[in-house]
Amino acid sequence: MCWPGSLRYVWPGLPALAGFTLPAGIGALRYVWPLVLLIIGYMFITHPQQCTDEAAAKAVRDHRILGSIFLLAGMARGSAVLTNSDVPVFVFAWIILVLVAALELIFYSEPEGALETGYTGH
Repeated sequence: MCWPGSLRYVWPGLPALAGFTLPAGIGALRYVWPLVLLIIGYMFITHPQQCTDEAAAKAVRDHRILGSIFLLAGMARGSAVLTNSDVPVFVFAWIILVLVAALELIFYSEPEGALETGYTGH
């Protein structure tokens, strides 16, 4: 699917808004956060890079690490939801992983040569 500009990075966040603004215990909505985190992780791991080969190699590595963190956060949250667990590991692991991803995003900068050439796939 082709989304204009950076809009393609916004749509996974829309269900997160619904999950964030509504009580988590309402039926299927408790599965929203895990699914959103898994989708975001998948997108970071698989989306194509549009930059020079050297920059693409660095960006792919960084994006795969970030995507893996989101996938782990989604699995941790999903485990807590599926087991109805109050075990602190399940309850807090996904929050810590999302905070780690947030810090990585805050300090991340595109590598030299990013967006200078056309499509370069993984």
